[in-house]
Amino acid sequence: MIRIFLIALIASIIPAALYSSADVPAAEKTEVEYLLGLVKTSACKFERNGKLYDGEKAYGHIEKKYEHFRDEITSTETFIEYAATKSMISGKYYLIICSGAEPENTGDWLLKELRKYRESR
Repeated sequence: MIRIFLIALIASIIPAALYSSADVPAAEKTEVEYLLGLVKTSACKFERNGKLYDGEKAYGHIEKKYEHFRDEITSTETFIEYAATKSMISGKYYLIICSGAEPENTGDWLLKELRKYRESR
């Protein structure tokens, strides 16, 4: 009897836990992966709270924020907003600094790259 109760309890908990976890829809998952790949392989520098980082370090930071805010992220745009736009502690916007170009807010840069990606598909 206890075994049946435990099975029923687990069967009701698992779907509720899966339902409560938000994330980008499956169709947009490739967009997030594409943007993360751009950051990771970029030759540009990323400024966060006054310090410069290469693409690999910026990718690691954005990936951690993505994991932290996964429950609030419901689209590629909210991924950019929560994980790649600004410091939640200092409130300072992240910048991307590419050779031959003016520094740009990382969130704006990623939104432009997202538009290009969607147009190319």
